Amino acid sequence: MIVVQVIHVQWSKSARGAPLARARNSVPERLPLDNEVSGEQEAFVLNYQAFSETNAFAAPVEVFTCDHEADQPVAYEACLLRPHALSIPMPHSTLSQKAACFSQCEVLGFSLSEETSLVVEDKTGRITRPTEVPTCLEVFCGEWGQIGYNRRFSVDAGTLYEKVVLNVAFLEKADSLVFLRSPPKQRRTSYERLL
Repeated sequence: MIVVQVIHVQWSKSARGAPLARARNSVPERLPLDNEVSGEQEAFVLNYQAFSETNAFAAPVEVFTCDHEADQPVAYEACLLRPHALSIPMPHSTLSQKAACFSQCEVLGFSLSEETSLVVEDKTGRITRPTEVPTCLEVFCGEWGQIGYNRRFSVDAGTLYEKVVLNVAFLEKADSLVFLRSPPKQRRTSYERLL
C-alpha cells in the first residue's frame, strides 16, 4: 500500500506578519491519517489536508482521503499524483523488495517531473524566479519519506504564498499514525525565504 499525505498551506501578504505568521509556521509537516484509512497491499491512498488564513491556520479548511489502485493516477481538484512501484534487488537476500518511487507528480497544477526546477509564468506571461523542487523520493517497504517546498506566485488579487509537504509511505497494511511513529527515512526539501 502506498500512502501519500499532502499538506498544503496557502496564505496572502496579510498573513505574513505576526500573529498569523506564528500560527502558519506551527502547522505540522506530518499529521495522522483518517481512522478509515484501509486498503489492500496494492492500494494507493491519498490524504490531502489544506490550511489557510481563513481560520488562522488552526485546523485544515479541507480534508480529503481516497483509495485507488497503485498504478493509477489520482486526481483531486488541483492535485494529481502518479506513483509507481519498482522491484529492487536487496543485498544478502534472494528476494526482491518493492519500493515506492514517487518520481513524477503534478501538485496544484504544476509539473514536478525529471527536471530539478519549476518555472512558473504569472498572468502576464512573465516568467518568475524558478523554484527548486525535489522530484524523486524512494522509500522501502515499512518506511516513509518527505518532499517539501515553498513558493510565491501572482494572482489577480495580488501575491499568494504556499508551502507543500508530501509525506510518502510504503506499507504492508494501513497505519493511521505512520507519519507520527518515526522520522522520515529520506527528506528532500527546498524551502526559500519568501519575500
